[in-house]
Amino acid sequence: MVFYQGPIPIGNDSYIERDLVNILCGELLNERWVLFLGPRQHGKTTALIRVKKLIDDAGIQCVYVDLQQQPPLESYSGFVNWFSAKVAEQLGAEFEQDESLDDLQVALNRVLPEGTSRVVVLVDEASNIQRDDWRNSFFGQLRGLSSARAFAEDIDASKRLTFLFSGTFRPETLIDAANSPFNVCEKIETVDLTEEEVHRLAMLTLGEDERSRQISEKVFSAVGGQPYLIQRLLGKASGAENQQAALATAIDELKTGQADHIINLFSRYLAETNLTKLVATLAANGELDNSPADPDYAFLCTGGLAKRNGGKIIFRNAVYEEVAKTSPQIGNSDPAGERAPVFPLRPESFRKLIDDELREIAYSAQQGAVASYMGNSNRLALAGYGCSIEAILIDYLKRKSEQERRAAGQQAPQCNLNNFETYADAGSLRLVNLVKIANRLLGSNAQVPDALRDWRNLVHPSVATQNYMRDEQLAPEVRAAAALHEIFLRDLPEQP
Repeated sequence: MVFYQGPIPIGNDSYIERDLVNILCGELLNERWVLFLGPRQHGKTTALIRVKKLIDDAGIQCVYVDLQQQPPLESYSGFVNWFSAKVAEQLGAEFEQDESLDDLQVALNRVLPEGTSRVVVLVDEASNIQRDDWRNSFFGQLRGLSSARAFAEDIDASKRLTFLFSGTFRPETLIDAANSPFNVCEKIETVDLTEEEVHRLAMLTLGEDERSRQISEKVFSAVGGQPYLIQRLLGKASGAENQQAALATAIDELKTGQADHIINLFSRYLAETNLTKLVATLAANGELDNSPADPDYAFLCTGGLAKRNGGKIIFRNAVYEEVAKTSPQIGNSDPAGERAPVFPLRPESFRKLIDDELREIAYSAQQGAVASYMGNSNRLALAGYGCSIEAILIDYLKRKSEQERRAAGQQAPQCNLNNFETYADAGSLRLVNLVKIANRLLGSNAQVPDALRDWRNLVHPSVATQNYMRDEQLAPEVRAAAALHEIFLRDLPEQP
């Protein structure tokens, strides 16, 4: 059976043995700290499960801590206590909670067994620490632990512990390099399955016949060696009466962004303007000259969208390339084309908004717009994008003084306030006037297209019937709205 909902258990026949696990074990057994990076759903945790078993089998205690499992905590001391308790539990040691304990090295020394025996600690989802200051303290103390190895006594934690950090993150942005343990680690990245490994998996799943070979070729042609997507597609085909048709449908679902994997992947790149531009260039040209010194280029690969091919960077597979080329938020300049995927933006894309409530409204309205579009409700999608823009404009104009809003409104053409609107309260302004006043203040820096306001109003039946189009005919407008919304959010000035 295929297994694509979580890590593959030990002994499951859908796991393909790989050299990666032995490489990781070799580094750890030789007391070298490891930074293990790779895309989400690319087999990292599946590999760590096997690394833990092999190290345990070698007679060295190995513990696994998933930072994603941490409960809500109120202090860094609480985090140190939680982490140390997880280590102690797997070592069979007692650990007494101490509210004053905020030094990781002291805490780890308390839980290690007596003697000089070595312990390997696997830290999964290593970027998942709730607060920046906790993250800086945690990794800074680990860097100190690593630095102390040269002069520590054999019984000390710094001498006995070897760490592996795993995740999908950018080491250079997670913590300042001077305090980072990552730059003293051996960096190892996940790798795709080969075409032959995909065929072996297809035979295990579908049987050893020519049909399996045909299915595996189509799977590899679509998603390359991406482990999760291979398992997903084989799983869709395995239980179907018509396997070829089921596979074609599953591939189409990926291409139109109907799978969480695709949504999460592209949303990550859309969250940062520089990454979005690189993906757009990659979509336009089909390849990029690799720039090893630029961390943005590295994250194209570490994040999962692309891979290195000699001195070039190319898309990891054909599905990713097609999604990038057809999405109006990235590479598609023809919104009237075939139905294309639209992706939700991540919360950090709305960081320029200073009002917490308006930020949440703008974010959730945009999320709703995408969900409506994917559910074939295009008028609701346009209303969602309009609502998001309205919240963004209110937030922007709230930063301005009443005098600034009034002067801009008086200079803007046909900006006529009704009896319920006032320059004293930006929230009282109708969308039509929000747009005119904001555009006057923004000048050429950023402009809200009138089309977004017009499309938002199509949610009103009286407006929609004036130039009636069926809901399904409005899909191109939604795709254009998604792109215009993102462009405006990108160009909006930072808060002072």
